[in-house]
Amino acid sequence: MTTKSQLFDTQFLDILIYIGTYIDKDILIMCAELLKEPKEVDIKEVDIKEEPKSKEVDIKEIHGDLFTTSDETSSLAHCVAKDLGMGKGIAVYFKKKYGGVSELKAQDPQIGSMAVLKKDGKYIYYLVTKARSTGLPTLTDLKRSLIAMKNHAVQHSVKMISMPRIGSGLDRLDWNKVKDTIIEVFNDTGIKIRIFWI
Repeated sequence: MTTKSQLFDTQFLDILIYIGTYIDKDILIMCAELLKEPKEVDIKEVDIKEEPKSKEVDIKEIHGDLFTTSDETSSLAHCVAKDLGMGKGIAVYFKKKYGGVSELKAQDPQIGSMAVLKKDGKYIYYLVTKARSTGLPTLTDLKRSLIAMKNHAVQHSVKMISMPRIGSGLDRLDWNKVKDTIIEVFNDTGIKIRIFWI
């Protein structure tokens, strides 16, 4: 049985013979030699590695109290001013529950960074988003603080962070924009984010 490859070789040889009177003899011989000793090409299966899929942020908003409803192994986060006054809002409850104000001040956190305590095997993050407790933050400074927290969390293998609707409420930032920023910052980290509101 004649294969497609053999048929092609025969047809090609016929063509060479036909045009042999019109081309250089040496070229004709070279073409004939190529047909006489065909080189086999090994076709190996190509191992195509799929690009790893990005880890979408596992973020959920939960109606409930942050301190009593959140997973007890989850790290916590909230926003504070550089002066660490913590005299209003949920910051009052963080201050009462975890204390450590002198330890936080010793870290000398700047606007756009964060301070952190370790309590009961989990981290408590204090996102420094403004200069004074009476002031208002910008979304840019909040994002910088979130990035600082993310870097620490990734370095210390944190699996989950629970927080209130940071930046909104007393700080008057648009919650939808804040949420989008959280998603942007924590994309591809695999860290679960839980948002609590009452």
